[in-house]
Amino acid sequence: RAQHTFDLSSVYDWQLEACRAILEKRDCILSAPTGGGKTLAFYLPLLAFYDPTTENASNQPITLIVSPLVELMNQQANDLNEKGIPAVALCGDNLRDKGLTERFGQGEFRVGFISPETVNSPFFNEKVLSCTVFKQLLVAVCYDEGHTILEWGGSFRPDFLASCELLRGRLPVGLPVLVASATLSRPLVQELYTVLKIGERVSLVQFSNARPNISLSVRCMKYPKTFGDLYGLLPELDTLWKAEDIPTTLVYFNTKPEAEKAADFLRMQLPEEIPHSAVAFYTADVGETRKREIIEGLSQGLNLRNIQRVVLWRIPPSFASLIQRAGRAARVQEELGEMILFVESCWYKKNAAGDADVNGMGEDGEVATSRAEMRPPTRSQRTTSVQLKRDTPSAELDRKFLRAFIQTESCRHIPWDEFYENSKKREYCMTCTMNKHLPSYLRHDN
Repeated sequence: RAQHTFDLSSVYDWQLEACRAILEKRDCILSAPTGGGKTLAFYLPLLAFYDPTTENASNQPITLIVSPLVELMNQQANDLNEKGIPAVALCGDNLRDKGLTERFGQGEFRVGFISPETVNSPFFNEKVLSCTVFKQLLVAVCYDEGHTILEWGGSFRPDFLASCELLRGRLPVGLPVLVASATLSRPLVQELYTVLKIGERVSLVQFSNARPNISLSVRCMKYPKTFGDLYGLLPELDTLWKAEDIPTTLVYFNTKPEAEKAADFLRMQLPEEIPHSAVAFYTADVGETRKREIIEGLSQGLNLRNIQRVVLWRIPPSFASLIQRAGRAARVQEELGEMILFVESCWYKKNAAGDADVNGMGEDGEVATSRAEMRPPTRSQRTTSVQLKRDTPSAELDRKFLRAFIQTESCRHIPWDEFYENSKKREYCMTCTMNKHLPSYLRHDN
């Protein structure tokens, strides 16, 4: 049925392994590379029972998916509806339609995508979580981008942590939870056990997230205020005639003002033949109309599905964030990609305890900080910059490896692989993980 619905030649063994855990009422933590097919694992338990030909369609199983990304939820809901699976994204503008929430609680949709903020709303609690029909039909709760539960669950989006506790408390005992991410370190997994109240009956499906097809480099900023360092992202002017001559590049900034200024700077460097729309700007707090315009421009001008190069301007919120963003490049394993991190010179300072080791990691594990970074954050920085809580084992380990990644004089894939213990995990191979013989409950004979 999964192959038929999603037009797939095969389903991977690990996707079936995650599905089997949910069907056996066991929690599952799934760690697989970006673009590897984690989303399909959310749908498989539903497809094991879902029959679109039945007369009483509202008496079919339901899957609830919690995600921090509004645009992604809308896209995934639309994709499922096009494939004949009733789905709804209860987030953004859709929350204005109270009827959608009520209909979801009454079982009219098979898949519901919700944000953490939606989980904590009194109306959602009344019309969905307290609804007997919904609780009887629900087969699993899935958390997409599971690493953000802890990374964003502090001061940035506290509702993320609160929603985890609320769902576990309001839904039936024994309901399985599936957590998926491409960047789950061992300490982070241990903390998820506590936050999600995961017991002994848990299935760990873990793959290496190594990306040897991505070149990793760190460059020291020379022009942090004028963005002159970004000029090198453009090809030589005598070879730059059209937008397609620029490698498809995704540039991350920690604050909205810097992103706006950098976009203006890059547009000014373009030849007259290339429209300014070749450099698109996106931020989380723009209006929905403007957001759609930007996304449309990105998809037409830059083709987000084929990112060749990812650039990070200044230190990201965490090492896990760095790896997550780097993974946006060359998502097809047969292609080559590049990740460039621009940092200030202060990150190359040696700590007082002594020189860094071979991976650039100091004995105290603390990160050098510039005077500017020690100032109280501005309002825009508080709302757009995310930081790991500094009192957890995962945050401490994250800081050490972030510094190691920056300062190392050897291959930067070494700290990446060590942080995620990739040598202890299964290698991800699209060919090797294909399942040629699907079990009967996932076959579709039509």
